Amino acid sequence: INASQKMFAEIKVLEENSQMLKKEIEEKESQAKIDRRKMLVNELKRYLTLFFGDKYDFDEENFCISFQNKALITNTEDVLSDGEKSILAFCFYLANIHGIVNNAEDYNRILFVIDDPVSSMDFNYVYTVAQVIRELKRHDQIKRTRYIILTHNMEFMSILVRNKIVSKKYIL
Repeated sequence: INASQKMFAEIKVLEENSQMLKKEIEEKESQAKIDRRKMLVNELKRYLTLFFGDKYDFDEENFCISFQNKALITNTEDVLSDGEKSILAFCFYLANIHGIVNNAEDYNRILFVIDDPVSSMDFNYVYTVAQVIRELKRHDQIKRTRYIILTHNMEFMSILVRNKIVSKKYIL
């Protein structure tokens, strides 16, 4: 009986320690999610500023784009052009890398597949897209940048090649 009581006491201590560790893990995971969300929002805001200046902002409360301090939740079709929608999708795609990584090593496993990012865009945005793709190589967390860029726009491809943003090009 004494041996069993001692074992039950040990089991109780182990269960309490296990519960404390689970709680710590949950808190750390929650903090990591908040940090990743903050990073995503900060990157998205940075990309929006690169493309649009102060025309559009990101409303963190509603997690959407805002125009003239009004959240674009249901009326994006009325405000954004097709090119602006493409830019917005591209910005979110790039900013979302912080949402998909679990640790620092994951940044170096990323392969960006960018499918015709300049579709429906005004030409002045094409240079900004090229610049943003170039800056992926200089991102703080990404040590090795790998990407595949697909495009129908020969001028865009020419910009990428002339500015040495891509090292190899293949034409199908």
